[in-house]
Amino acid sequence: ILGKHYPGMVNVRDNLAAIDRAGYQQIDSFTLPESDWWDRFYRDLSTELVEFKRRHPGNTDEVHEGQALIEHLEGEMDTLRESQASYSYVFYIMRKRD
Repeated sequence: ILGKHYPGMVNVRDNLAAIDRAGYQQIDSFTLPESDWWDRFYRDLSTELVEFKRRHPGNTDEVHEGQALIEHLEGEMDTLRESQASYSYVFYIMRKRD
């Protein structure tokens, strides 16, 4: 499932190795809680997608042009629902090695 939406996603160990190869030193890292995505992003996005579909029923040009984006976003939310325990978003704080 993850490869479909995020083919370049790797694990923390691989990210740390890439940081090292690029000449950086990891200072710290933190993982975003899953609730940040649902409570602060996807909930509102879901509401907007439903409203957009309601305002634009049928296969108008506007809906057709945005359909790929809508399907991608809905697929992304489905991926998180189905795989929420298998991945997360990690932020790395690093500095260039001397």
